[in-house]
Amino acid sequence: MTSMSGAQQSQTGEAEAQISSPPTANVGDTTPVRYEPNTNLTQISDWLTKAIVGVGLVNWHNWLDSFNEASKAYEKICTVAQGG
Repeated sequence: MTSMSGAQQSQTGEAEAQISSPPTANVGDTTPVRYEPNTNLTQISDWLTKAIVGVGLVNWHNWLDSFNEASKAYEKICTVAQGG
């Protein structure tokens, strides 16, 4: 078993404290830290956003096919309108 000097123990203790403790405000900072409560409406909004993004990612290939078809139809309309 190895023995640590006082300075090594202090550094090790500081590193462990930084890893395991929650973040704190700066010591010299006098501005109050304001936390907003997480309401049920916020939680529902977050859940719906995640669900919509998830469904969008799963069905992306379907939307891409529809977009390609629409762009080809628009191209035909523009070509006919230009007399081509």
